[in-house]
Amino acid sequence: MPAPTSDDSALRAIVYSRGSLQLLDQRKLPHETTYLPANDHETCWTLIKEMAVRGAPAIAVSAALSVAVELHNAAAFPTA
Repeated sequence: MPAPTSDDSALRAIVYSRGSLQLLDQRKLPHETTYLPANDHETCWTLIKEMAVRGAPAIAVSAALSVAVELHNAAAFPTA
């Protein structure tokens, strides 16, 4: 997935917008900048476990945001 567009040129480890989460694949740095979608807690857990996300702050924020995104997207599809 290509890097998200933004107003600044700073490298961001976490790219969040309501209903969407992308995480920088830190395994590919510094040669490549790749963002991976993490729109549910299971995908985020896999990315953390496989060391695509590194560092305690990034791990904590990624985990919390993946749950928030999953809940937001689940609310769009009410049951019953």
